[in-house]
Amino acid sequence: MRARDILRHTLLPLTLCLAMALAVVPAAHAAGEEFTERAKETEDALDTVRDQLESARSEEQSLAKEKEALDEEAKALSDRLIALAASIQSREGAITTAERRLDGLDAESKALRSKLADRHYALAELLAGLQRLERNPPPALAVKPDDALAALRGAMLLGTVVPELEEEANALSRDLARLRSLREQMIREGETVTANLARLRSERAEIETLLERKSKLAEAAGQELATSRERADELSRKAESLKQLLSSLEEQRRKAEEEAKRAEERRLAKAMEPQVPFTEIKGRLGFPVQGALVSHYGSNNGFGGKVRGDMIATRPNAQVTAPADGHIEFAGTFRSYGQLLILNVGEGYHILLAGLNEISVGTGQFVRAGEPVGTMGDGPARATLIGDRLGDPRPVLYIEFRRDGETIDPAPWWVGTDKEARG
Repeated sequence: MRARDILRHTLLPLTLCLAMALAVVPAAHAAGEEFTERAKETEDALDTVRDQLESARSEEQSLAKEKEALDEEAKALSDRLIALAASIQSREGAITTAERRLDGLDAESKALRSKLADRHYALAELLAGLQRLERNPPPALAVKPDDALAALRGAMLLGTVVPELEEEANALSRDLARLRSLREQMIREGETVTANLARLRSERAEIETLLERKSKLAEAAGQELATSRERADELSRKAESLKQLLSSLEEQRRKAEEEAKRAEERRLAKAMEPQVPFTEIKGRLGFPVQGALVSHYGSNNGFGGKVRGDMIATRPNAQVTAPADGHIEFAGTFRSYGQLLILNVGEGYHILLAGLNEISVGTGQFVRAGEPVGTMGDGPARATLIGDRLGDPRPVLYIEFRRDGETIDPAPWWVGTDKEARG
């Protein structure tokens, strides 16, 4: 039983006892024994209230500990989500690097196979010439001295062809060995990609599970709040018939609840403030997604204007994380931006992320830097015209920084602005 319920069930009998005791004061001298009995009843009621209030305080302490445990669990979930998102982005980078190596090995293998085909043709010509020479050998000098010139020519031909044939055979052997080595490397790189993709699927599944758990924690807190409001409404309805009797007590209760609510709001606001002011982390932000920086603030947008943010081409279904601590002010579809997320990072600054395929956070939530907020799609988000404008078939994340409503260059905030975007 909560403290409000205890007050409701015990203070009313106490108030009635007090009212009855005060009503008999004028007749106290005439009915001393009765007044003493009523006073004793009031004293007993006060003792009961003290016991029940003590029990209520103990219960409130227990609830406070439970709330602290929930807060710790929520923080642990957030830490794990940040770690998983970072691992996914790192693994996406490793897969991209391995795929590039595979492309290079494949190109070298094709070139080598073409070279081997050319050598095969040359060797075939040489062998055919040797076979003809074997069928028609040059005459011996001792047998037909008049054919000395033909014999000399045959010897010269053999002296030229045999070394060339040996050189071609050695080169062919080296190329075949290199081709075998390339095939083995391609197999190893393919196994690396396969292993990383399997781990990537596992980590993405774990993120979905953790996000669902975090959502259930928030839902449970919302249900507890709704239950509390229902109890307050019920109390208000029951107190209506006793309005005159309980008006003073109700006013005190209302003021106490309002003060407690303001204190809780101040506590929550302080808890959800960014740990470091946004202006103090300039040059320390990581990109929110793995990919390549394909367009930056101030560059030509292809329509005679300037790009008002940075654009990063990503892998299909790439993980997107919050670049800084902040509150989600908007999450959803908005005009030509498509799927849009607006993050309030404090001090009048906002960060806009557009081009996502799915958003995993909701308006009003507080997220920490590195916490997953959504994923990219399989191709460019056509709602934003980003892919069409760049002519890039990959998914493209558009990032815009604003200060007091005006766009600014994000470059000073990033750790690095080279072509490879790192989360």
